[in-house]
Amino acid sequence: MKSNNAPQYLKYVFGEIILVVAGILIALSINNLNQKRKDIAKEQIILSQLKEDYEANKLQLEEKVIMRNTILNASFDVLGYFDNPRQVNRDSLINKIQTLINDPTFDPIHNDLISSGNLRLIRNQKLKRLLSNWSSEIIQLQEVELDFKNMRNNIILPFFIKSGLGRDVSNSAWNTMPIYILDQKKA
Repeated sequence: MKSNNAPQYLKYVFGEIILVVAGILIALSINNLNQKRKDIAKEQIILSQLKEDYEANKLQLEEKVIMRNTILNASFDVLGYFDNPRQVNRDSLINKIQTLINDPTFDPIHNDLISSGNLRLIRNQKLKRLLSNWSSEIIQLQEVELDFKNMRNNIILPFFIKSGLGRDVSNSAWNTMPIYILDQKKA
């Protein structure tokens, strides 16, 4: 009797094992689907925040490009004054010179996407690569800004002071500063 029950018992045990394994696999599959759904929802939140951040960064960059173009144009005008000193209007020269001391630094909105490990949630590989390269691009831009700042502080400003234009340039800067900049500083 024992020998007749053993194969039947083994079939029963084997069936139970298959059911337990199948249950575990189904539970894991459901868990993976739930995790994937959560990751997709989190990705959408991240992408929405990134869009806002990068739109703000783009707006700031566009403002800085305008400022840099203004500085560049003022530089050409000042050089033109050197080429034609008889046509120089002192107030115009001082106004152009004070433009040269502007400091259009880019201060981007930073996100912790890479350091948090959430970059893995973004499925678009091209976007993922661009986001991972963003920090090095910012560092390069800030190095150029630092070079400009050093030139301004070590060459341009000392020249203004030595030439006696320092006070006039400073007055011109205060007189031409848009009022909204002063209002922002108070807030």
